[in-house]
Amino acid sequence: MPEWPVKPLPNLNAALRDIESGSVNAKLDAIATLSRTDESNADRARGALREALGDPSPKVISEAALALAERGVGDAIEALLPLASHQEGRVAQAAVIALGESGNADAVEVVKTALDSGDPDVRFQAVLAYARLAGREGLSTLMEYAEDADPEVRANIAAALADLGGEDASPMLEKLLSDSDASVRLEAALALADRKDVAGAKVLIDALSDTDVAPQAVLALGKIQPPGAKEPLRKLAKGS
Repeated sequence: MPEWPVKPLPNLNAALRDIESGSVNAKLDAIATLSRTDESNADRARGALREALGDPSPKVISEAALALAERGVGDAIEALLPLASHQEGRVAQAAVIALGESGNADAVEVVKTALDSGDPDVRFQAVLAYARLAGREGLSTLMEYAEDADPEVRANIAAALADLGGEDASPMLEKLLSDSDASVRLEAALALADRKDVAGAKVLIDALSDTDVAPQAVLALGKIQPPGAKEPLRKLAKGS
């Protein structure tokens, strides 16, 4: 339930004024409005959001970048590119997200560089953005980063390899089945199951005992139907 009273969002003209004010909260409210304006005002909104990328507040910059990710980056691409290596992690994350949504070829190498960020949250977003921008051509690069120190990044790479498809990634996915982190093993097994590869069957069967991921494991096992899954699936169905 929202807390009352609910503060109404400003209208477009007020948002265009407030985004240049000295108040961070007013700017954030303005960004929320500009991210939702109709298409007839999209260019004006995008221009104001682009200008907000130069704000001194990291919070304002990051929210403006995320709004551009939703709104469409347009000619803000040049302002976003250097922000992908910003010292503030939340700014770099937001910039990488926006660049990933841009579809702009100029962003590929910048996002690739973010895969080496010292911030695991930035690397996490860079995996998704790079896969989206580079497509199948980025497969070999992502495999090079599959041993990242952060398990969430490794899991994201496994998911990205699944999305990009192709048999070239199968050996790396099979290697990730032995990862020290359960979420990485599961993502690799799910990816292999999508390819009708039974190599991750044991990981999927083990995942049936985890209520959070059991539904995913059931669907994946249905794709490969390994003989060893029949009894665990029967027990799961009976609730025993």
